[in-house]
Parts: sequence; structure tokens; C-alpha cells
Amino acid sequence: MNRAFTRTVLLAHARANQRDSEAALEAWRAALAESRDEDLRANVLLSIASEEERAGRDRDAATTYTLIWYAHPTTE
Repeated sequence: MNRAFTRTVLLAHARANQRDSEAALEAWRAALAESRDEDLRANVLLSIASEEERAGRDRDAATTYTLIWYAHPTTE
């Protein structure tokens, strides 16, 4: 795992804990661009979907969950 990815994910979690959904989602999306590891990407997508749900963006969350189920069918 590279340091830039780790920093970006930590920033996203910090923003989510501060209830700054937009900043958290932006950071998680940036993290997706920083890694090609499918397991890490699946975890980031789960974080995105969860934050979208928390922010009341149910349609976006449903789309993200669907993407996870199609792209990562063995995600636990």
C-alpha cells in the first residue's frame, strides 16, 4: 500500500468523522485513483457507499453498492 493512498484514506475518514460528507467523498474518490489493488478499491467503495447513505444520497449509495457487487463479487 502506498503512502499517498494511506494518507488520502485517513483524510477521508477524518472528514467523515467531522460530518463533512462532501470532503470525505472527494478524498475517497481521490484514493480510488491512487490504487489499483482490487481489495483496497472495494473497501474504499464501501466507505463511499456508506457515506453516501449517511448523507441521505440513497440513489448514489445504491449505485455504488451495485458497482461493488458487480465489480467485486467476492467482497465480504
